[in-house]
Amino acid sequence: MNSYLIYSDNTVNPTQYKLKNNITQTIELSNANPTAIFNGALNVMTASSGGGMCGVKNGVYEIDGNIYSNHYCGFVGESMDKTIIRPKAGFNDNTIFRYWDGQNSQNPLTGFKLKNLKLELNVNNATDAAWISSGSKDLELDRVWVYSKKPPAISRIGFFIDNGNGTNNNHNLKIYNCRFEGSCLDQDMLGLGNVYYGDVSHNLFLNNTAQAL
Repeated sequence: MNSYLIYSDNTVNPTQYKLKNNITQTIELSNANPTAIFNGALNVMTASSGGGMCGVKNGVYEIDGNIYSNHYCGFVGESMDKTIIRPKAGFNDNTIFRYWDGQNSQNPLTGFKLKNLKLELNVNNATDAAWISSGSKDLELDRVWVYSKKPPAISRIGFFIDNGNGTNNNHNLKIYNCRFEGSCLDQDMLGLGNVYYGDVSHNLFLNNTAQAL
Protein backbone atom coordinates (compact mmCIF):
# COMPACT_ATOMS: atom_id res chain seq x y z
CA MET A 1 0.00 0.00 0.00
CA ASN A 2 1.26 3.48 -0.89
CA SER A 3 1.75 5.71 2.14
CA TYR A 4 0.27 8.78 0.43
CA LEU A 5 -2.02 9.69 -2.46
CA ILE A 6 -2.08 12.69 -4.79
CA TYR A 7 -5.34 13.61 -6.51
CA SER A 8 -7.18 16.61 -7.96
CA ASP A 9 -10.33 18.01 -6.34
CA ASN A 10 -12.44 19.54 -9.11
CA THR A 11 -15.34 20.43 -6.81
CA VAL A 12 -13.69 23.76 -5.97
CA ASN A 13 -12.51 26.64 -8.16
CA PRO A 14 -9.66 26.77 -8.83
CA THR A 15 -8.99 23.04 -8.76
CA GLN A 16 -7.10 21.99 -5.64
CA TYR A 17 -4.44 19.28 -5.75
CA LYS A 18 -4.30 17.32 -2.54
CA LEU A 19 -1.95 15.00 -0.70
CA LYS A 20 -3.72 12.45 1.48
CA ASN A 21 -2.11 10.32 4.15
CA ASN A 22 -3.41 6.82 3.42
CA ILE A 23 -2.68 5.67 6.97
CA THR A 24 -4.48 8.41 8.87
CA GLN A 25 -6.86 9.39 6.01
CA THR A 26 -6.04 13.06 6.62
CA ILE A 27 -5.21 15.70 4.00
CA GLU A 28 -1.59 16.69 4.53
CA LEU A 29 -1.41 19.37 1.82
CA SER A 30 -3.76 21.25 -0.50
CA ASN A 31 -2.65 23.65 -3.23
CA ALA A 32 -3.80 24.94 -6.61
CA ASN A 33 -0.30 24.26 -7.94
CA PRO A 34 0.47 20.54 -8.47
CA THR A 35 4.23 21.25 -8.39
CA ALA A 36 3.91 22.17 -4.73
CA ILE A 37 2.02 18.95 -4.03
CA PHE A 38 4.57 16.63 -5.68
CA ASN A 39 7.49 18.32 -3.94
CA GLY A 40 5.49 18.46 -0.72
CA ALA A 41 4.87 14.72 -0.93
CA LEU A 42 8.61 14.05 -1.25
CA ASN A 43 9.35 16.32 1.72
CA VAL A 44 6.63 14.77 3.88
CA MET A 45 7.64 11.18 3.09
CA THR A 46 11.30 11.94 3.78
CA ALA A 47 10.60 13.79 7.02
CA SER A 48 8.09 11.30 8.42
CA SER A 49 9.72 7.97 7.61
CA GLY A 50 12.88 8.52 5.58
CA GLY A 51 11.06 7.68 2.34
CA GLY A 52 7.96 6.05 0.93
CA MET A 53 5.77 5.63 -2.12
CA CYS A 54 3.03 8.01 -3.20
CA GLY A 55 0.12 7.01 -5.42
CA VAL A 56 -1.13 9.43 -8.09
CA LYS A 57 -4.71 9.33 -9.34
CA ASN A 58 -5.48 9.63 -13.05
CA GLY A 59 -5.46 13.19 -14.32
CA VAL A 60 -3.31 15.83 -16.00
CA TYR A 61 -0.82 17.52 -13.67
CA GLU A 62 0.74 20.62 -15.29
CA ILE A 63 3.83 21.62 -13.34
CA ASP A 64 5.57 25.00 -13.43
CA GLY A 65 8.80 23.93 -11.73
CA ASN A 66 11.05 20.93 -11.15
CA ILE A 67 9.99 17.96 -9.04
CA TYR A 68 13.11 17.42 -6.95
CA SER A 69 13.64 13.67 -6.63
CA ASN A 70 14.54 12.45 -3.15
CA HIS A 71 16.11 9.29 -1.77
CA TYR A 72 13.98 6.18 -1.10
CA CYS A 73 10.85 7.81 -2.51
CA GLY A 74 8.74 7.43 -5.62
CA PHE A 75 5.42 7.86 -7.40
CA VAL A 76 3.00 5.21 -8.68
CA GLY A 77 0.37 6.38 -11.14
CA GLU A 78 -3.04 4.85 -11.54
CA SER A 79 -2.42 4.02 -15.22
CA MET A 80 0.41 4.47 -17.70
CA ASP A 81 -1.69 6.40 -20.22
CA LYS A 82 -4.01 8.45 -17.98
CA THR A 83 -1.76 9.63 -15.15
CA ILE A 84 -0.03 12.49 -16.95
CA ILE A 85 2.63 14.94 -15.77
CA ARG A 86 3.77 17.66 -18.17
CA PRO A 87 5.44 21.09 -18.05
CA LYS A 88 3.10 24.05 -18.09
CA ALA A 89 3.50 26.70 -20.79
CA GLY A 90 6.12 29.22 -19.70
CA PHE A 91 8.08 26.81 -17.48
CA ASN A 92 11.66 27.88 -18.24
CA ASP A 93 13.70 25.02 -16.72
CA ASN A 94 11.65 22.35 -18.42
CA THR A 95 12.83 19.21 -16.63
CA ILE A 96 10.02 17.36 -14.89
CA PHE A 97 12.11 15.33 -12.44
CA ARG A 98 15.47 16.72 -11.34
CA TYR A 99 18.27 15.51 -9.10
CA TRP A 100 21.58 17.26 -9.61
CA ASP A 101 24.18 16.96 -6.89
CA GLY A 102 26.98 18.11 -9.18
CA GLN A 103 30.10 16.50 -10.51
CA ASN A 104 32.09 14.22 -8.21
CA SER A 105 28.94 13.72 -6.16
CA GLN A 106 29.28 11.49 -3.14
CA ASN A 107 25.51 11.35 -2.70
CA PRO A 108 23.83 9.62 -5.68
CA LEU A 109 20.04 9.52 -5.88
CA THR A 110 19.23 6.26 -4.11
CA GLY A 111 16.14 4.05 -4.15
CA PHE A 112 13.90 6.29 -6.28
CA LYS A 113 11.05 4.68 -8.28
CA LEU A 114 8.53 5.71 -10.93
CA LYS A 115 5.71 3.46 -12.11
CA ASN A 116 2.56 3.76 -14.25
CA LEU A 117 3.14 7.37 -15.33
CA LYS A 118 3.04 9.31 -18.59
CA LEU A 119 5.53 12.15 -18.87
CA GLU A 120 4.62 14.46 -21.75
CA LEU A 121 7.26 16.66 -23.37
CA ASN A 122 7.24 19.51 -25.89
CA VAL A 123 3.51 20.10 -25.61
CA ASN A 124 3.90 23.86 -26.04
CA ASN A 125 6.65 23.98 -28.69
CA ALA A 126 9.18 24.19 -25.89
CA THR A 127 12.32 22.20 -25.17
CA ASP A 128 11.46 19.78 -22.40
CA ALA A 129 13.06 16.82 -20.71
CA ALA A 130 11.46 14.24 -18.45
CA TRP A 131 14.47 13.68 -16.20
CA ILE A 132 17.96 14.85 -15.30
CA SER A 133 20.14 13.30 -12.58
CA SER A 134 23.83 13.11 -11.71
CA GLY A 135 24.52 9.62 -10.41
CA SER A 136 22.02 7.07 -9.08
CA LYS A 137 21.74 3.82 -7.13
CA ASP A 138 18.80 1.41 -7.32
CA LEU A 139 16.82 3.73 -9.62
CA GLU A 140 13.79 1.88 -11.00
CA LEU A 141 11.40 2.79 -13.83
CA ASP A 142 8.49 0.46 -14.58
CA ARG A 143 5.73 1.23 -17.11
CA VAL A 144 6.75 4.85 -17.63
CA TRP A 145 5.72 6.44 -20.94
CA VAL A 146 7.94 9.34 -22.04
CA TYR A 147 6.14 11.05 -24.92
CA SER A 148 7.48 13.97 -26.95
CA LYS A 149 4.31 15.31 -28.57
CA LYS A 150 6.16 17.66 -30.96
CA PRO A 151 9.76 18.16 -32.06
CA PRO A 152 11.47 20.35 -29.44
CA ALA A 153 12.64 23.88 -30.17
CA ILE A 154 16.26 22.69 -29.87
CA SER A 155 17.82 19.24 -29.45
CA ARG A 156 17.70 17.82 -25.93
CA ILE A 157 17.93 14.33 -24.45
CA GLY A 158 14.43 13.24 -23.44
CA PHE A 159 15.24 11.23 -20.29
CA PHE A 160 18.83 11.82 -19.17
CA ILE A 161 20.26 9.61 -16.43
CA ASP A 162 23.52 11.52 -16.51
CA ASN A 163 26.87 10.90 -14.89
CA GLY A 164 28.12 14.48 -14.37
CA ASN A 165 30.58 14.51 -17.27
CA GLY A 166 31.72 10.98 -16.49
CA THR A 167 32.35 11.55 -12.78
CA ASN A 168 29.27 9.85 -11.24
CA ASN A 169 28.08 6.29 -11.75
CA ASN A 170 24.65 4.68 -12.00
CA HIS A 171 24.48 1.42 -10.01
CA ASN A 172 21.81 -1.27 -10.30
CA LEU A 173 19.69 0.69 -12.77
CA LYS A 174 16.36 -0.93 -13.70
CA ILE A 175 14.29 0.27 -16.68
CA TYR A 176 11.67 -2.11 -18.01
CA ASN A 177 8.23 -2.16 -19.63
CA CYS A 178 8.65 1.53 -20.53
CA ARG A 179 7.80 3.43 -23.71
CA PHE A 180 9.95 6.21 -25.16
CA GLU A 181 8.15 7.91 -28.02
CA GLY A 182 8.64 10.93 -30.26
CA SER A 183 11.28 13.36 -31.45
CA CYS A 184 14.23 14.89 -29.61
CA LEU A 185 15.57 16.15 -32.96
CA ASP A 186 19.13 14.78 -33.17
CA GLN A 187 19.50 13.80 -29.49
CA ASP A 188 18.90 10.52 -27.67
CA MET A 189 15.46 9.79 -26.26
CA LEU A 190 17.03 7.86 -23.34
CA GLY A 191 20.52 8.88 -22.30
CA LEU A 192 22.59 6.65 -20.02
CA GLY A 193 26.14 6.91 -18.79
CA ASN A 194 28.47 4.80 -16.63
CA VAL A 195 25.97 2.06 -15.79
CA TYR A 196 27.30 -0.61 -13.41
CA TYR A 197 24.92 -3.53 -13.17
CA GLY A 198 21.48 -2.98 -14.57
CA ASP A 199 18.45 -4.28 -16.39
CA VAL A 200 17.29 -2.18 -19.34
CA SER A 201 14.89 -4.52 -21.10
CA HIS A 202 11.40 -4.97 -22.54
CA ASN A 203 11.17 -1.30 -23.50
CA LEU A 204 9.57 0.20 -26.62
CA PHE A 205 11.23 2.99 -28.62
CA LEU A 206 8.83 4.50 -31.15
CA ASN A 207 9.14 7.30 -33.74
CA ASN A 208 12.49 8.53 -32.42
CA THR A 209 14.33 10.83 -34.84
CA ALA A 210 17.86 10.08 -33.63
CA GLN A 211 19.54 7.43 -31.50
CA ALA A 212 16.92 5.89 -29.24
CA LEU A 213 19.24 4.77 -26.43
